[in-house]
Amino acid sequence: ITGTISFIKREELKDIIEHSGGFATESVTSKTDVVIVGENPGSKFDKAKELKIEIWDEDLLRSKLSL
Repeated sequence: ITGTISFIKREELKDIIEHSGGFATESVTSKTDVVIVGENPGSKFDKAKELKIEIWDEDLLRSKLSL
């Protein structure tokens, strides 16, 4: 998760990810499946693009969470 997600707190999002069987990590590596990008993303966004990792913006995140 990088940047500010407008509709959910970061800790809540991490809990949802982990309760769904995923892992929320602090770094982006070649083993990362998805990077969730909010407003004013940091270096994780750049790293995800460099490694060609799937990127979810807020709209896609909302649809995945059915919100």
